[in-house]
Amino acid sequence: MNSLPLVAVLLGTAFLLGCDASSSTEGTSPSPRPVLSIVAKQETPQSEAFAGTIEARISSPLAFMVPGRVVSRSVDMGDWVTKGAILATLDSVPFDLAVQSASANLANAEAQRATAEASESRIDELFRQKTVATAQLEAVQQMREVADAAVAQAQALLDIALDQRAHTELTADFDGVVTAVPLEVGQTIAPGQPVMTLAASNRLEAVIDVPEETAKDMSPDAEFEVSSQTSPVSTKGRVREVSPRFDTLTKSRRVRIALDAPPSSLRLGSTILARLAGTAPSALRLPETAIREHAGKTSVWVVDTETLTVSERVVELSDRRDGLVTVVYGIAPGTRVVTAGVHSLTEGQIVKINAEAP
Repeated sequence: MNSLPLVAVLLGTAFLLGCDASSSTEGTSPSPRPVLSIVAKQETPQSEAFAGTIEARISSPLAFMVPGRVVSRSVDMGDWVTKGAILATLDSVPFDLAVQSASANLANAEAQRATAEASESRIDELFRQKTVATAQLEAVQQMREVADAAVAQAQALLDIALDQRAHTELTADFDGVVTAVPLEVGQTIAPGQPVMTLAASNRLEAVIDVPEETAKDMSPDAEFEVSSQTSPVSTKGRVREVSPRFDTLTKSRRVRIALDAPPSSLRLGSTILARLAGTAPSALRLPETAIREHAGKTSVWVVDTETLTVSERVVELSDRRDGLVTVVYGIAPGTRVVTAGVHSLTEGQIVKINAEAP
């Protein structure tokens, strides 16, 4: 008899506990989800920098105009030289002998011409006295003309010999730096064989490789800001040449930039950074992780800073580069946008923003 009231009491207690649990569950709201976010700002993007080197616009291979054996070399690679400086010399003995021989031939020709002129003068006087025939006068005149031609020929050969002897000295055509010296003392060289390379020091240019897309959109006289990788000093320059050849390995084209007034920090061979000069239009840029692409539309999650809820906003993008996207439509500067976990949020979901978030 006493067991029935006990069972009733236990069942009543269980029913009351169940009701309390159900009530507490229904009254609890979901916890806010922590998210990473930023405030969208209108910024001026920094133009892309291209690495390159400083090269000489004028670089000339030097060669002897005559064959011979090298007997001296006064410069090495990297030496700075001035216009007219002697860089190397050939053995001049064969050329000195050629000059002596040509001088002797000229002296002989001049002596023969003097004899012919004397004979012509004597015969001409006799012809005036009508003691010799016309044919005899014409013969001596012809001999004198032959002697004149012989003198002219001997003089030309002497000039050639002197010119060849002068070319036994290799001189600098302009101020510059020696960039290559494939020449050793004792070496026998042929005429026109490159033995040295001289780069002009007063006309420098920056050489960079740019992607095909950038080169295609670049204006013919685009201005660059060029600076050394080891110095903050920079200078301006304009595009002088865009290579028509596309490098299939690097997917780029070579661009040469003529420098206006390069500072001393930009020396031949220096490594540089070149950026397109000018002010680029400001743009609203977001991390690429903030973009949600779903059901054929591109959107972002916008945070309502008062209710701390998120709502989806469709946006239009113009480009993607370096992990950033440019937004041209859909949100305004000052809008707080979720930057991570965009595929796991739902419309109206409550979120939690880090108090130190920008």
